[in-house]
Amino acid sequence: MGGLLFYSLVYFDLVKPSIGPFETAVRYCIGTWLLGLIPLNLIILPLFYWRDKSIALKQDSHLIRIPENALHALTFCGGYLGAWIGQKLFKHKTSKSSFKKKHYVICLISLSLYILAAYLIVVFGDFII
Repeated sequence: MGGLLFYSLVYFDLVKPSIGPFETAVRYCIGTWLLGLIPLNLIILPLFYWRDKSIALKQDSHLIRIPENALHALTFCGGYLGAWIGQKLFKHKTSKSSFKKKHYVICLISLSLYILAAYLIVVFGDFII
């Protein structure tokens, strides 16, 4: 899907086709990552919260719950909206204060890194698009 996005940007002349192979690879990876955020946010992460909640309610010892670190890692990768939807929709991990503290810190750090990256891209020129 990322390749399709990149080639459509080249076709509509939004990306210079005369760029080098390194810049092409970087743009391809970023396009793929951005397209991956949509299903992560809207489908995958809420399903993880639903699955963990359903296993927690069953209290079955042979079913393995989704580790909190996995939920935090997906949130760090850009799944803020999906985590929020999963928490609110399934009322899961909303009262556990240690989880909420880590969740907010991870969101803050990740958003800060994304803002810093966007700032560096804008300041140092036409590197991405």
